[in-house]
Amino acid sequence: MSILATNRLFKLLKRDVYINKSAILITSITIAAILLLYNLISPFNIHSINNHPSMYYLILFLGGIWVTSACFRDVHDKKQAYFLLTLPASSLEKWLSRLLLTSVGFAVGALVVYSVIYWVIGLLTSLIFRQHLVLFNPFNPTIWRYILQYAVLQSVFFLGAIYFKKHSLIKTILALCLIGIVLTIFGFFISLFTFKHIFMHFFIFPNFSDLHLFSFASTLYLLIWALITPCCWLVSYQRLKECEDR
Repeated sequence: MSILATNRLFKLLKRDVYINKSAILITSITIAAILLLYNLISPFNIHSINNHPSMYYLILFLGGIWVTSACFRDVHDKKQAYFLLTLPASSLEKWLSRLLLTSVGFAVGALVVYSVIYWVIGLLTSLIFRQHLVLFNPFNPTIWRYILQYAVLQSVFFLGAIYFKKHSLIKTILALCLIGIVLTIFGFFISLFTFKHIFMHFFIFPNFSDLHLFSFASTLYLLIWALITPCCWLVSYQRLKECEDR
């Protein structure tokens, strides 16, 4: 059996969507009800929808993280794991199916639901309150920046979902807090070194520009963020393979 076949992957995606269709429907109706109520109470919120799509930000991160944290719950259940791990599909296909649904799938799906709801809201507020028609633009650069940020954070919770057997959401948050403390301590010592470095160059090399140092720090920061996602993906995939081998 090949490692990756598009037809098997597509069938896995359909299976996961079918199993969770009730949850998807209930979630969509809940989001629609909240947004309708929120905008009917304050109808002028529609005017800032394209500049500050804050509700999509909340739906994307809170909803996406919650869904991601529960995506491997069946793997950690002995009875359900038997049916999943014995499916005629490779480990890569099973892993990729869950990753696509909780990352790109959730972000785009939430964006479609959000867009349709706000188009309806825009029409209702225009008719009821005699306002200028404002329609939400799903291709807003802010939206895609949110999705990019979500992809990085989602990869961490995706790893937590497969790594922790119980209470993965809470344990992942605690792990992030611990890592944050360690990085803060590390950053403190780096700052001391940085100030010392600038001080030495200020007196020894007057022509030295601290822009080079800040450029290096910015590059290092971007590199760390760029490596977080693929590292989490790789470890989560290896973890799923370990679960299959047991």
